Amino acid sequence: MSMKQFSWSCIQNASSSSPVRVLTSGCLVGQKVGWNDTDYSSDVVHRVIKNPKVQSFHFCPEHIILGTPRLFTTIYNGNGYDVLDGKAQVLDTDKNDHSEKFRYAAEQMLAFAKSNKIDLAILMEISDSCGSSTIYLGNPEEKVYQKGPGVSAALLIRHGIPVLGSRDYRTLGEILRALENDESILQDGIDFCEDPWYKEYFGQYV
Repeated sequence: MSMKQFSWSCIQNASSSSPVRVLTSGCLVGQKVGWNDTDYSSDVVHRVIKNPKVQSFHFCPEHIILGTPRLFTTIYNGNGYDVLDGKAQVLDTDKNDHSEKFRYAAEQMLAFAKSNKIDLAILMEISDSCGSSTIYLGNPEEKVYQKGPGVSAALLIRHGIPVLGSRDYRTLGEILRALENDESILQDGIDFCEDPWYKEYFGQYV
């Protein structure tokens, strides 16, 4: 999660006539653009974007460059920032290098976000394009992870666009409570980096 640039006033002052502008990963809202031709619909993300005070926009950077379905890809020798800087590579399971394509897709997502004056991006966690704080290292079944954002998320963050992960339930709950003026919503949620699994896996306490 990278919310340093986020202004809560855009949520608090949002209305149906002046909505907060939210960008989501396409897979989170039911688009079947996942690498294996599936979606990763999120109930809480759907609830956010269906609020009348929200105008939503959706984008899948990997779909525009590789189509769907596609071979699974992952970042080696670094995270999304390193791919942007030419220090890491995005390889698929056949070891084809898609680094340049991922940089192009990130630029397209950034251009889309800027043209639509996005206030906040809610992106698919662990994705090598959209992960906000954690990404895979290797195939999903290997269950190996590394810290850092995916390529597109990294570029959005570098350009001052706040990025929230799809598993950041505490912050998503705070957004919903502000939008719906209901303090009972998702009070027990925790953000991904606060999850006991995350703390144990990366050996840190946040």
